This record gives sequence, structure tokens and C-alpha cells, in this order.
Amino acid sequence: MNGPSIAIPLPYAHLMTFIQVFDDIARCQHHINSNKEKLFTLFAYSENIETWLLNNKIPDHLHEIIIFCLPTDDKQYLKSWTRRYTQKIKDIITYDELERDLLLFGMKYIKELYLYFQDDEGILNLLKEDHKKMGLALIDCLGKEINKQDTYIKLSIESTSNP
Repeated sequence: MNGPSIAIPLPYAHLMTFIQVFDDIARCQHHINSNKEKLFTLFAYSENIETWLLNNKIPDHLHEIIIFCLPTDDKQYLKSWTRRYTQKIKDIITYDELERDLLLFGMKYIKELYLYFQDDEGILNLLKEDHKKMGLALIDCLGKEINKQDTYIKLSIESTSNP
């Protein structure tokens, strides 16, 4: 990353052991380019992926990209700008949606792993337990989103009913 980093609270990050975090775009690119036998899904901050797209080709084994940005960023601009560069960009979200999307991604990923460990009941049970923990975290995450919306709606109603 260039310049100061933004801190994104992820209370359930400890459940997402399948994620590798990079604080430097060059190290991230090196890791992906050094592991050509793996498929990657990249969750990337908008400014970092813009730098990547301007200066580098996206490797074939980078399966999909989800971009997260500040809520004040223009998502429509990002969608049109990134469309010029690649079809691998799956979604553009704001950073406050990041934890929810990471939990959903993790739950899907774990479900895919079930197939590989059908014959190993011990590992399969651990995967199911991790899936359950992520599901409960997702419920909490969605509950917080709903509460935020309820608060916003209440404030909006109060401001329109008080002349």
C-alpha cells in the first residue's frame, strides 16, 4: 500500500484462518505469482487494485477479485473503471460490508472442502464446527447491520416529524 492504511474492524477475523493478509501490494503480487498451482480469490482495497491494474497483468490463476472501498468512494466509477481492465472483478463493496462478505466466502469455501474430507470424520467435524461458528458470526454481523438501519430510519422519522 502507498500512504497510510485504513483500519477496518473485523471482530470475527479469528474465525477466518483461511485468509492471508498483506500490507504491501508487491508482497501480495509476489505470493500470487509464486503459487501458480493455486486458485486465488483476492479481496483488495480499491486504491491497491487500481495500482495493480494500471501496472500489471492479472495472472490467470487469480480466480476472482472483490474490491472494497470507503463508503464515500464512488462505487459506480470503480465499476466502470475496473470493467475496462478485467472480467475477474466479481464485486465492489464498501469496507463496512467486508466482514460479512468474508464470512460468506469462508462458509462457501468450507462447504467446498467437505468433498475432499468425506472419508475423514475428524477433519469433517472440525470443518462443520468452523462452518457453524462462521454462520453464527454472520448472524451477529447481519443483526448489527439491521440495527444500524433501524437507528437510521428512526432518526429520519424523528427529523421529519419534528418541524
